[in-house]
Amino acid sequence: MKFWTATLVMLFVISGLSSVTAQQAESPRLWKDSSGQFSIQAKYSSFSEGNVVLLDEDNREMTIPLKNLSLADQ
Repeated sequence: MKFWTATLVMLFVISGLSSVTAQQAESPRLWKDSSGQFSIQAKYSSFSEGNVVLLDEDNREMTIPLKNLSLADQ
């Protein structure tokens, strides 16, 4: 009985996290660089070869090296 309860709880947690992640990927937010001097309102698009691709408010792609983003945005 405990096994099934734990399994169901884990399934609910996993399904909830995926919907939160999907919402975050669709919503624009403020991204900052490691110096704190540059920021942009954008949506996450993808990650490849150490670079984060963001879409700005005009849906233009911006490729930023992960190491240049603030620790919170990495």
